Amino acid sequence: MVDPALKLAGTLAGKGLSCAVINARFLKPLDTALIHAWATRCKGVVTLEEGCAPGGFGSAVAESMADAGILRPLLRSAVPDHLVHHGDPKRLLDEEGLSPDVLLKRILEFAAKI
Repeated sequence: MVDPALKLAGTLAGKGLSCAVINARFLKPLDTALIHAWATRCKGVVTLEEGCAPGGFGSAVAESMADAGILRPLLRSAVPDHLVHHGDPKRLLDEEGLSPDVLLKRILEFAAKI
């Protein structure tokens, strides 16, 4: 989701929201030094993944931040814990709340609260 995240970051910048995109290619080992360095500089953290939310990347980020005492609002964007049927990737991302339009709306709402 790096390319969509970079495009989304550009759209958010156009709306006055500064953000960084970290390419976390692997869940393990989690690059806690990089994640914590950025998390301490910002008001909130957003994770994006096409994997399952419970036990996924967002959960690992939340756990590592909590262990390090970094308390920031966190928006985890991932597939809910349910069976996802096969189909057109664009339609599936839309249904699971991971399409660019849905993510933009969710992140703007999240940012307005923090």
